Amino acid sequence: DPGEGEESKGAEKKEGPAGVDMRLAGLPHTPGLLTTKPGQEVELEEITTHRSVNLELRYFCQGFIDYNIQAFDIAGKGLWNSTWNNTQVTNKDGKNCCVHCRDIGGNPSPTEPALRTMHLDLDGLDQDVFSMMITSQMFSGTRPTAVSIAVRECHNGGACGLLGNHQPHECNGKVILAQDISAAMKEGGTTIYAALYRDVNDPSTWIFRNTLDFSLDSETRMAGQVEKAAGLIFKKLFQDAANLSTMDASRVGYVRLCQLYQAIKAAENPGKGKGKGGGSAGEAEKKEVDVRIVMTGFKKKGVAPSAEILKLTGKYVDDLETVRKMRATYSGKAVDPDTSLRLALKAVGCDGSSAVVAGLIRIANNAYTPVAELAAARKRAGGRPFPYGTVDGRGHMLNAFAELPAVECSAFVPGQVESCVTIMRNILSASASTDAVAGIDGHELLVRYIDSFLPRNVARGAQEDDTEMAS
Repeated sequence: DPGEGEESKGAEKKEGPAGVDMRLAGLPHTPGLLTTKPGQEVELEEITTHRSVNLELRYFCQGFIDYNIQAFDIAGKGLWNSTWNNTQVTNKDGKNCCVHCRDIGGNPSPTEPALRTMHLDLDGLDQDVFSMMITSQMFSGTRPTAVSIAVRECHNGGACGLLGNHQPHECNGKVILAQDISAAMKEGGTTIYAALYRDVNDPSTWIFRNTLDFSLDSETRMAGQVEKAAGLIFKKLFQDAANLSTMDASRVGYVRLCQLYQAIKAAENPGKGKGKGGGSAGEAEKKEVDVRIVMTGFKKKGVAPSAEILKLTGKYVDDLETVRKMRATYSGKAVDPDTSLRLALKAVGCDGSSAVVAGLIRIANNAYTPVAELAAARKRAGGRPFPYGTVDGRGHMLNAFAELPAVECSAFVPGQVESCVTIMRNILSASASTDAVAGIDGHELLVRYIDSFLPRNVARGAQEDDTEMAS
């Protein structure tokens, strides 16, 4: 669930003066708040569709803490630094894209944290801005009690209408993620605790990364050194990713979809190639297979999930590009699987009794199952358990196999396995063609399929040894 991080489940409340929750330096720790840990990455589109956000730094400290966003291009060249003396950054069109609020010293009272904000308009950033490093510095030598950084949706106009050094104002939006940076800040010096960077395969998509695993411990006093430190973190963060920059994480799903489409449509012409010139014998064997493909999810900047029919041609390379282009119009925000299936069935007219489903395959980056909606669809189809399959493009099922629901006549396969389409075909064909597996769930079908490849005959020498031992 992208709405809840591991730390938000297990972090114990740390009370400060007058019962203030110090886990996030006074930020309310609401249930389901995503709190990141060092090295964790979060695609913003998985948790929000808003493009105007506010980065909030909170701290309890007797002295002030500096706050910066340093922008870099894809080559690691510094572009600009938004901080106390450069509070209003504009893009090439002269419009605000990053605006810093007024400076502040220590926390105003024992129960109220100091608050510094920076508003970002993600759509207003120039295309050459590839990454932004979020940093803080301790110049006074005073150590803070608690420090946190949070990202909040801004529903109040964003950066475009603000002036630098403004008073923090109500954004009317929810906090979408946060992280505790107290331990790192108590070490003093420069702390580079987070980064925002573009997805190289979809530059309109931004990824938030907790960079505390890369941060430097040495104390830094000068702004020039801070910029150098941020540049070093940039190189550490992206040098390993450079070799993977051309890999689209969803490409496995594109490939499996096109392979499945070709395999299913091939059943229309089982006799193709027989007879001279493709005669009537081949035509007599031809049967139409009605294949419907639906893409579901949140459209970029959309506020509700939707479904869209996808038409393929059977030309593999062209179809891959068609799928990729349509996927690029969707964000990464998750949709409940029951909602997704309901939208898909409605889009193809199978949400009533006039048309029913003969088989269903879900291709996704996880193995979540629409248990309730699948049962309803099977009931509309006369109660028969038509085949259901999931191609998991990112291997989620490998870590969650024991928790996958037991659904009759179903199959789950990892999309990274080259033969996954063949494996799914064999499992679902077996479940549909014999009464021997009636009522058996997908887990058992997969185990039986794997078991069918294991040897059954014990070596003769081993049998003789067992007999001698028994005697």
